Amino acid sequence: MLRFIAVVTILVPLIAVLFGIIENAQYVSLPKSKYLGSIQDRLPLKTDEFGRYTKPLALIDYSWASSSKLFDFIAFKHWDFKSISTSNYFIVVAIANFNYVANAFVYIIDRTSQEKAIYQYESRSILAQAVKEQAKSSIDGCTHYYQSSSEYIRLCYNTEDKVYEINVNVPMKNGHQVLLDSKMEYSNEKHQSMVLIYPVEQTRPAYTHKVAGLSARGNIKIDNNKQEEFLGGVSSIDWTSGYPERLCRWKWVSLSTTGTNSSNKESVTIGINLSDLVYNDQNGVSMENAIWMNGQVYTVNKMIYELPEEKHQTSQPWKIYSTADTSSESPKIRLNFQPWGSQEEHINLFLVTGDFVQVFGIYSGTIELFDQTYVIENGFGVAENHRAKW
Repeated sequence: MLRFIAVVTILVPLIAVLFGIIENAQYVSLPKSKYLGSIQDRLPLKTDEFGRYTKPLALIDYSWASSSKLFDFIAFKHWDFKSISTSNYFIVVAIANFNYVANAFVYIIDRTSQEKAIYQYESRSILAQAVKEQAKSSIDGCTHYYQSSSEYIRLCYNTEDKVYEINVNVPMKNGHQVLLDSKMEYSNEKHQSMVLIYPVEQTRPAYTHKVAGLSARGNIKIDNNKQEEFLGGVSSIDWTSGYPERLCRWKWVSLSTTGTNSSNKESVTIGINLSDLVYNDQNGVSMENAIWMNGQVYTVNKMIYELPEEKHQTSQPWKIYSTADTSSESPKIRLNFQPWGSQEEHINLFLVTGDFVQVFGIYSGTIELFDQTYVIENGFGVAENHRAKW
């Protein structure tokens, strides 16, 4: 019996490594979707109605796509990301559930600190045991990550008050304990979204609900310091569930800030969500590219990403801009991004690997739309250049 255990202990990792090498050598990315059409000012009827919409589904039903419980366990992915930007803080809270593992992280940047004080928390739960609740959709229910009474994250949508609720109580890496209680205003009637149902394959859907530029308020308490109230924050959400490719890559930009109309100097609330690779159509245009100007959503054409070498991507500037052939009817964007730091997780479990690097920092640049130019200065947001085998 001991001999059998010893052989299995040696052979299983070797087989996994060999399988991973063969898989990487033979894997061919799935063909990209055709153009999914203009964004429709309505909600989709069900999750096989591929396209772009301004309103989210209340229930995500993938029963038509699921082939087995084993397939769901291996292939289904869900994550819920929230960010809030205020004059004093930039706050990110996220829960990702991949069934065989779940991850949660929180980071808070004190924008008033000369030392750029950063508070970071991260946690991993094997077989997602820490996920005690899973929301039915972005507008129904809660996702609850719970390790103990002093270590939990709860992300909910309150259907009565029409707000996203964020409740956090976690120990940070540097020994600080952080409590966060915040609300982000959102209603289907008042706000426009970028809701994308994307055909990874015809029977392999991905659903994502993005909104940026939402107003936010709340309270934050670090250790035994006095609780601080924040008002007038701007926020972003990314609620995604579906069946992504086994080998997946993407770039992502997320930003909510206040900009200025250069012609009349009036302030405008700006939200930006841009990506590349993961939800592209056959022409290389991401079907989830969007901006929000005072709550109005506009789709965005193809974007160019000029990134520094990988080893410098958390410290050196990025450039993200529209292609030269962008039509006058589409927003034309030019952004510079200066990193402040990063939230990272690197996984190497033979059959599951990933280099997750979410860089946070300052955006500046311009958006041209309908003969108006909007200026962004000192806007705090995130950027990603990610790859995963999952």
